[in-house]
Amino acid sequence: MAEVLNSLARAIEADLCSGCGLCEGLLGASRVSLKIDSAGYLRPVLGTQLSPGESTLFESVCPGLNVSHPHGTKGHDPIWGPMLSAKIAAAADPEIRHQGSSGGVLSALQIHLLETGAVDYVVNVSVSDDDPFRNDISLCRTREEVLRSAGSRYAPSAPLSRIGELLDGDGRFAFVGKPCDVAALRRLAEHDPRVNQKVPVMLSFMCAGVPSIKGTHRIIEKLGARVDDVSSFRYRGDGWPGYAKATLKDGSTRSMTYEDSWKNILSPYVQWRCKLCPDGTGELADITGADAWHVNADGSPDFSEREGRSFVLLRTAAGKGVFESLVSSNGAISLGDVTSVDIEGVQFHQAYRKKTYVIRRLALVVLGRAFPQYNLSAVIAMPFRLTPFAAMRAFVGTLRRAWRKRQET
Repeated sequence: MAEVLNSLARAIEADLCSGCGLCEGLLGASRVSLKIDSAGYLRPVLGTQLSPGESTLFESVCPGLNVSHPHGTKGHDPIWGPMLSAKIAAAADPEIRHQGSSGGVLSALQIHLLETGAVDYVVNVSVSDDDPFRNDISLCRTREEVLRSAGSRYAPSAPLSRIGELLDGDGRFAFVGKPCDVAALRRLAEHDPRVNQKVPVMLSFMCAGVPSIKGTHRIIEKLGARVDDVSSFRYRGDGWPGYAKATLKDGSTRSMTYEDSWKNILSPYVQWRCKLCPDGTGELADITGADAWHVNADGSPDFSEREGRSFVLLRTAAGKGVFESLVSSNGAISLGDVTSVDIEGVQFHQAYRKKTYVIRRLALVVLGRAFPQYNLSAVIAMPFRLTPFAAMRAFVGTLRRAWRKRQET
């Protein structure tokens, strides 16, 4: 690998890369190419030296290094970030609601943006045409193409790996990505005015982290099949929450519940960068969607099959306008307003991550480990919302994980 200046090299060496593809998208595949590494994650292979200006740019926009709000966090909800209002909603179209992972609202928004001419196409991620386990960028121009991309894809994806080409090209587009992907694009807008000109809407979803592709292969193994025998695979969707479902080349199918596939198999494969993440809720998006699970008597999420529904966090005036337009055109059913407390009652794992961020960051400082930058003033008081036991558990747990990472390297 050629010697490079510090920013990208530091992100890679500290295992802070999220695999978003921004470096390849801006520098070109001849200089940086994304490959699945031996651990099953997308990582850049650097084949050229960065200029000082390029290194400074990536210091600001690489989400492995920085996911801060560029204009501060005044007025933000301390857990959920900027939020003009929040709703529970679902796609009005039964097909969209069924195909989507959580009520189909994000899919309905994409279709609405296309059909109203607000954008020329939508950039999202869908399954590869060549590999049932690989994620590829999809440029959707029709309802059918959006629906093909519907449903979660719990594997490495790089939706920014063509961003330079798309900003150079014709047309305006909506962007759909993980919180780190959206943060990278939003921060890029501070350096490249074409982003705001070309991308009127950014959509995201609450994210618990990106698992290695090895996690997916483990699901197939648990289903009693071989990876080479699978012709198609869905992580969820086609119902709510839907099943992890493999269709084999002989036409037979194998499936397991969402809870078994995510909690028991995929979750332990989540990459290191995601365990340090200060923003799993898409704070820099215009709209964030999330599962609005029903809750059992003991407070745990109820994963039994139902009609899907989403929390919809309207973060900007642009996002609020798009959602209201969708509802007024009968593209979505608004099931009522919710508060930050309501969201925390369901998405309590996301709330816990934000409350423990300062504690986890302190543990990394103690061991001299790097972490993504975030607006510390927004979360400095969060540890006071924890019990002493919870704070100590987060600190010690992060120390242990970081120490193991240190020993590995």
